[in-house]
Amino acid sequence: MHTDQLAQSCFQILSTKASGTGFLVAPGLVATCKHVVPGLAAGSPVRLVPYGLGVTLGGIVLRPHATADLALIALDAESRAAAAGLVPLSLGAPAGAQDAAWHGFGYPARGGGNGLPLSGRVLMWDGRYGDRPALHLHCDQAGGAATVAEGWSGSPVVVEGLVVGVFAGYTPDWQRGERKSKRVAFKQIVAVPVAALSDLLRAYIPRGDRAAERTAWAPLVPYLKRIVAENRYIELRGIVTKGAAGETAKRCAIESLVIPLRARGGRVNPAGTREENAAEAGRMEPGDGEQRGLAELAGESARLLIEGDPGSGKTTFLRLAAWALASDALGLPDENGLSHAARYLGWLDGAARVPLFVPLERLAKTLAAKAAELDRPEAFVDHLAPSAGERAIWLSLLQSGTAVLLLDGLDEVAEPALRKRFFAILERAATDWPNVRILITSRPHDIEHMRDLDFAGAAVEAFNRAEILAFLERWVKALPGVEPAYRAELEEAVLATADIRRIAQNPVMLTCLCVIHWNQRRIPKGRAEAYYAVVYWLLERREEAREERGFPQRFAQQAFRRLAFAMMNDSRGRQTVLDHYEAAEALEPVAARYPDKLGADKRTRRERLREWLQWEAAGSGLVVPVGDGSVKYWHLTLQEYLAADELAQWDADEKGPEAWWPVLRKRLDTTSWKETVEMFPGCLVGVGERQVDKLLRRILGLRAKPPTLTDDARALGRLHRALETLGAYQYQPLEDVRQAYAELLARAKDLFTKKGAAKVPWKVRIEAVEALGRADFRLQGSPHQRMVPIPGMADVALGSYPVTVKEYEVFVDGGGYADARYWDAEGWALRGAEGWDSPGDWESQTESPNRPVAGVSWYEARAFARWCSEVWPGHFRLPTEAEWFAAASHPEAPEEGLPWGKTELTPEHANFGNNVGHPCAVGCYPLGVSDGGHWDLGGNVLEWCQQDDEESDKPVDKVTEASLLESARARRRPVRGGSC
Repeated sequence: MHTDQLAQSCFQILSTKASGTGFLVAPGLVATCKHVVPGLAAGSPVRLVPYGLGVTLGGIVLRPHATADLALIALDAESRAAAAGLVPLSLGAPAGAQDAAWHGFGYPARGGGNGLPLSGRVLMWDGRYGDRPALHLHCDQAGGAATVAEGWSGSPVVVEGLVVGVFAGYTPDWQRGERKSKRVAFKQIVAVPVAALSDLLRAYIPRGDRAAERTAWAPLVPYLKRIVAENRYIELRGIVTKGAAGETAKRCAIESLVIPLRARGGRVNPAGTREENAAEAGRMEPGDGEQRGLAELAGESARLLIEGDPGSGKTTFLRLAAWALASDALGLPDENGLSHAARYLGWLDGAARVPLFVPLERLAKTLAAKAAELDRPEAFVDHLAPSAGERAIWLSLLQSGTAVLLLDGLDEVAEPALRKRFFAILERAATDWPNVRILITSRPHDIEHMRDLDFAGAAVEAFNRAEILAFLERWVKALPGVEPAYRAELEEAVLATADIRRIAQNPVMLTCLCVIHWNQRRIPKGRAEAYYAVVYWLLERREEAREERGFPQRFAQQAFRRLAFAMMNDSRGRQTVLDHYEAAEALEPVAARYPDKLGADKRTRRERLREWLQWEAAGSGLVVPVGDGSVKYWHLTLQEYLAADELAQWDADEKGPEAWWPVLRKRLDTTSWKETVEMFPGCLVGVGERQVDKLLRRILGLRAKPPTLTDDARALGRLHRALETLGAYQYQPLEDVRQAYAELLARAKDLFTKKGAAKVPWKVRIEAVEALGRADFRLQGSPHQRMVPIPGMADVALGSYPVTVKEYEVFVDGGGYADARYWDAEGWALRGAEGWDSPGDWESQTESPNRPVAGVSWYEARAFARWCSEVWPGHFRLPTEAEWFAAASHPEAPEEGLPWGKTELTPEHANFGNNVGHPCAVGCYPLGVSDGGHWDLGGNVLEWCQQDDEESDKPVDKVTEASLLESARARRRPVRGGSC
């Protein structure tokens, strides 16, 4: 290989967080080290500067190697064309004698300029770097000279014309180990052997030797093509283009619009633990429960339950998986010739898989139509109505593990008997097909039947600010004829108020907000008002066509509301799909009001209603067809909103066939009605504030006379949720309601005693305590007033509660992230490199001010402690592990390190194992208080501890050098406690 060819194949890589080099390994694919693109999610953009071309190219990060320090970057279409003349470097196996000559490529110190050739000799072929295989090299050019090359990471190691490794890092020269002006004279380099890169390439570049496999499942090709066609695009409904006579549906490739989701991983287990209960609650490993990419969790888990709120993107993720796997199974690589499963899902094992996509609401209907004794795992296949030959192929693929079960909508199997039957089938499938991979989506729901199925869990996180902005960027690119200033205008509207920002954290609702803004150039306030704008704009855009077909606009408004309510209030439990006959029956009372349009007799009206449903499902954007004769709402959140809006139109009297309170009263705490109940007060505002007054008084009236503490706690939670919803509408409650709310807050003090807590179930207690929010009387004043001595350590006190969001918020708002006085050298360097200005998901956290602050690194925790020392009397720091252990231990079992000692752990002691599903407000568990009076040292969130390191404890005035970052990211920090 000539030096000029080596140079032409190399790139300087500029990411948002670091820089380095890379080299072309296949057309459109650049290899580098993953520490060159640290922390960047799959799909994140980077810039690449190829040496000698004088241009800057664009690319996206692909999911990196699981263990080796390697990553790939895919050039975008335009950049790939610009780099078409470059020749990829040939990879080879590292085999040869020590002292073999090697060549590489770097760039000058301080960046910029032309690339520099590097050379030297091989010190060790089969060495180690930490716990990983590594080549050890000596570099002739490194160290001391003005032209010293830097940033070698990601550059190729070439021996005899073949790439045998990739620069990964540096170690001090073995022979001298000298330091000059705080800079290591790097002469020895470690490199990742090229075998790991070959593994990564094999995952991303589809194999061409699968003709036999594809022949075996050839009868399934029509099914696979249908899966690709049905899931290839996301249709942006409701987009009006300039000059168009009406609405034009904009179709976007699913991979171009979807933002990679984050999730928290765990186990689906009765105690919610990975190991033993006590170990989880008292000594959870630091990595457990961390946010990770959903695709990463799905790729690592043989069986995964994906839980998320309505519209959180879990179904879209399953659609993306179905499209990617089906495309690969058909031998259809993407535009860069890459595997879809590797590129968009990050599944890097290179295995061929065939997706079996099962909407569970359809499966539920199939089960309901047959006897329970006929239930078999084959039901997952039979819902496709396959031929005998196709059925045999499917069962063979499932048995071998070649098929992937994608089960969408566990919560839509709502009827208890059907739900029990489904879990029995699922258990049989897991037993009969031990090698099959299973992904299930569900809203947060009662999952007790899955406790023994050994499923991993992934709780989808709401969009953070960066993800909202990334979505807006992709959205604007997908729109036709966008003015240059529109991107900033849209961003300002979406992020302007806290209420709208909360809505925007949900991907489906963010899409709706973008549609509204595109058409109205404004976004309304309040969740129900935002849904109203979406629904009624969708109705109005087809008004003329609807009237021409003989369906009055007023009828459509009433019918959509009535249909949604009928589906929510079905005697079989909430339904998400109704066939046209069931829907027509539910709409008969509405149709009877329009005899001149829909017919004077019931039979005629039923036929007209079925005609109307079919027409609306073809393009209204509100409902969509399911099969040939059924209908469902485009998204369940629309059904839930319209049901709330329908109920709000009913009579406020206690009695009568259409009185809203008897219906609502039964559903206040029903899981499947949670969204409808929460949106109802906002819908009621539009009817009249007197109706809202009645709602709040009736919630208060549900308490017994005299009320028990449980009654008060439940009423406090319900009343708080309603008032929180009404806050966006500037509703002011009457004096009697305000007085009752204040009295409930005062009586809530009993919730924090063992005697009082014993009277209130833990789920109700958590809801009530969270309802206190910023009015939480326990957290008034400053943190130093809540310090409690640690038993046996007279001179040391520890906070009675973990640091709350409310307390940490003062540090954030007071400029703590911008003042180097509070940070040590490593922390300040890492803060700058990572762009920290607040904890993770900070906007979401501020909605729950009495929860413990989360998403805070060890360095941020220490900076907060230093800030406290300046603001309040005393010296604040993190506790040592010994101090934490002394505070947490029960005197009868000090060796356990658990506040409850040897008592059996129950959900009354702590928030652990996903039994709550999120961190809860501090101090909800009186049975989990330590003997010294410290709360939540077992469960809820992990606690950072102090590390004895005098040098790192010194604050600095400015960033020192890059080696601090490496140290900061590599060091393991002490952590104690348990987490949820």
